[in-house]
Amino acid sequence: MKRLYIILLLVFMLVAPTAQAGIVGSIASKIKIERIERVTHLSSSGANVWVEMTNDTHLRLVAKFANVEIFDNGKSLGVISLRDKVVLRRNRTETVLVPLRFESRSSFALLKMLRLVLKRDAGLTISYNLRGGISIYKKTISAENIAISKFLDKFAISNSVIEDLISKL
Repeated sequence: MKRLYIILLLVFMLVAPTAQAGIVGSIASKIKIERIERVTHLSSSGANVWVEMTNDTHLRLVAKFANVEIFDNGKSLGVISLRDKVVLRRNRTETVLVPLRFESRSSFALLKMLRLVLKRDAGLTISYNLRGGISIYKKTISAENIAISKFLDKFAISNSVIEDLISKL
């Protein structure tokens, strides 16, 4: 029965493109970043970030690709991307590995970027590209030049999570 429900959901998503944004939004609203547990293998080119996350959906979610570029008044500060896929198992809170790659001028530029994000600086904007979904259906969502506060609100990232990350870096 559960498999039939997922197949019907996928057919609906493929047939009704105007409804896709609502479905993706309802799934995204049930994903929450609780806290940063630890950071390992930190270097100027990347880090392994262990994040406690909650997935309150009945779906196993996979992020295959993510790329976030941060701009300060139109000037690129750096890019943060996934090195490998991230899997969130259904109906649980668990710690997952988020392997990140940093592309910035230096590690100081990276810390500056995170501090500006924490302040939710008005001149700070983000362009992102994310590909993910369930095992047989993937969707790419992206946006360009959105305000940092809207991005953090959309993905339910609180200031305490960013403070955790800065303290562990």
